[in-house]
Amino acid sequence: MLLYPVMRLDNHPSTAIDRPDPVTTGDGRSIPAEADPTRARRHRESAILWLVGASAIVALAAILDTSSSREVVLPGGIALPEVCWFHRLLGVDCAACGLTRSFIHMAHGRFASAAAMHPFGPLLFLYTLIQIGLAAGYYRCGQTARYRTLIRWNASFLATITAIMLVVWCVRLVQ
Repeated sequence: MLLYPVMRLDNHPSTAIDRPDPVTTGDGRSIPAEADPTRARRHRESAILWLVGASAIVALAAILDTSSSREVVLPGGIALPEVCWFHRLLGVDCAACGLTRSFIHMAHGRFASAAAMHPFGPLLFLYTLIQIGLAAGYYRCGQTARYRTLIRWNASFLATITAIMLVVWCVRLVQ
């Protein structure tokens, strides 16, 4: 689910930027999306969710640590149970197995270990850091053409990485 607004590309030759779809009011009038306070509030709320979510992921990665190849521990040395139901039931790593441990290693500055845990871990950790900046900027500045372009790129990037992760996982399964 995409929390940021999805915009359509305006193909009119006189404009080179995309614009949000106009909003139709209850009485049938059409107003620009930027003037709709409900839509603007919803977009700001989604930016806050992205900001809080991405910040929480980075903060948890900095707080947690790893004690063995598959174990994640709290600061007091208390081991957390394995959360990957796919690995628990089938004994096979899923496409995301190792991402949590990779994020933990990245937050602690252990870049080689992070890449060893999951090949896309360091890239997705940097992506999460970028999300903090994007969400903060979107919340602060609102909906501008530059942010709409970044958000569209953001969704395409995430979809591409997810597809590549699934292909890599399938290749690992057959080896």
